[in-house]
This record gives sequence, structure tokens and C-alpha cells, in this order.
Amino acid sequence: MPLSDILSKFLLDYRVQGMRDTADQLGLLLQLEKAVTANPAETGRVYHMRPNFKSRRGVDDQGRIASIRRIQQGPTRSDGGYSYPGDFAFKDPDRVCAQVHFFDLTDGDNGPVVREAVPILTVWVPKRLEADWIAQDQPA
Repeated sequence: MPLSDILSKFLLDYRVQGMRDTADQLGLLLQLEKAVTANPAETGRVYHMRPNFKSRRGVDDQGRIASIRRIQQGPTRSDGGYSYPGDFAFKDPDRVCAQVHFFDLTDGDNGPVVREAVPILTVWVPKRLEADWIAQDQPA
């Protein structure tokens, strides 16, 4: 789909709360806007991950998932071989790719569900669209 649609329909209205996450998201938006300005016909891909399976992830005392590795499922084995290559395999090497995940968040790894079907986005940017940017937190 057009990268401009990925920006407007998925990324612009997606809100994060942490200062670091906000700075990273702003940098990503600026980087992708630069790509769209340079080439309005730029396209990307959007993947709805595990649409028929309920996934769970534990959150800590601050409501955070420990790391990106806890968001994206790794490879799984079946009968001595890999039956699922892992979420990192779902990308186009030459296009911006957004993965839309929906997780039930639990209190810790094995606690009760505290939020259901929380949308979490992961975005991969190909090297050809990389751009330098600096984000500076402003103290309140």
C-alpha cells in the first residue's frame, strides 16, 4: 500500500506514553515523511500478525513489555524442522513494513489479563530509506 497511507492510517494516530518511545516514534515519523516527500509513489507493506490466535505478553510494574524480542515471536520447531520462521521473517527487504500485533497484556508473565486486544505496532525500515535524526527529551 502507499507509504503515505501507512503513515496516515496506522502511524500518525498511534500513541505511546514513555518519553523515549515518543522520541523514537517522532523520529520514525519524520524519517518516513522524508521518504514520502522524496518519492510520493513509495510503497510499504502491512502485516496483521496472528489474526486468528490470541497472544499474551506480560507487563512490568510500569506497564511495559520488557523488549521488542518479547513482542515478535521467534521461530518454532516441528518434527525437527522449523514450522514457523518467526515474525522477523515477515518483511519485504526493500519496503517499509509495519506489523500489527494484538496482545492481551498480563500482570507479569503468568498473571491475570489486565488489558485485552492491545494493538502494538512494529515497523521495519529498509537500509535504502535510512536517515539520521536526533531526538532530545525536554525536561518538564
